[in-house]
Amino acid sequence: MINYDAHIHIALDGADYKEMKRLHEDGPDEAHIRTVLKGYSDAGFTFLRDGGDKWGCSLLAKSLAPEYGIDYRTPGFAIYKKGSYGSILGRSFTDMDEFKVLLEEVKDNDCDFVKIMGSGIMDFNEYGRISDCTITPEEMREMIKMSHDAGFAVMVHCNGNERIVSALEAGADSIEHGYFMEKETLELFKEKEAFWTPTVIPVAALAGQPGFSEDVIKRILNKHIENIHIAARMGINILSGSDAGSFMVPHVTGSEKELALISDIFKEEFE
Repeated sequence: MINYDAHIHIALDGADYKEMKRLHEDGPDEAHIRTVLKGYSDAGFTFLRDGGDKWGCSLLAKSLAPEYGIDYRTPGFAIYKKGSYGSILGRSFTDMDEFKVLLEEVKDNDCDFVKIMGSGIMDFNEYGRISDCTITPEEMREMIKMSHDAGFAVMVHCNGNERIVSALEAGADSIEHGYFMEKETLELFKEKEAFWTPTVIPVAALAGQPGFSEDVIKRILNKHIENIHIAARMGINILSGSDAGSFMVPHVTGSEKELALISDIFKEEFE
């Protein structure tokens, strides 16, 4: 089995965002990046797909990764609507003219794809609640079209059934996270031949942590894992991506846990 992770954040360490922010404030910290790359290489990982950051860490990682035998892909930075979730990961826009400027930066930095923040984040104390995202369906369609026209695939961070449907109908190539989907939306994945990176471990890691509802986390996970089983049976393109670097998800071990979980689901369905 190939060891890979289709969604990491090499800029972060899974423990202390403020410390990572301080570490990279004057530019990407090469020592941190090399340590993470070496950890993945030593564990046999040969492919990593980053979700982007605002400091240029993933771009530096891409340039260094061949030294460690790793094929590294990155959008450079995530693109989010000003006032919505995404400031810890990238760059904001207010209109299509500003999005076009960011798209030019993606080109200039020789990035591999575009990442759009298509929803907010989940509330782990109120089931189904997601923070606001002000990107309209019309804007999503235009952003994805512009990205495709420029030769880029589009990764969309997205939770909430309505938002996921909107992103898929707009032509998203991959949906990252994808919590709270309905079965009909899985049919849309199949129709569009889109990829899904479910990122289970970041939610599972919150179990038992203070400030998070155990009941809500359990309910979220049960629904999500059920959807992964259904998606596997339907033949949907599922990727293992741990969101390593996010809170409570360390690099390498978090990636290994996610890969094992996704592999186990496929074994249950097909062996």
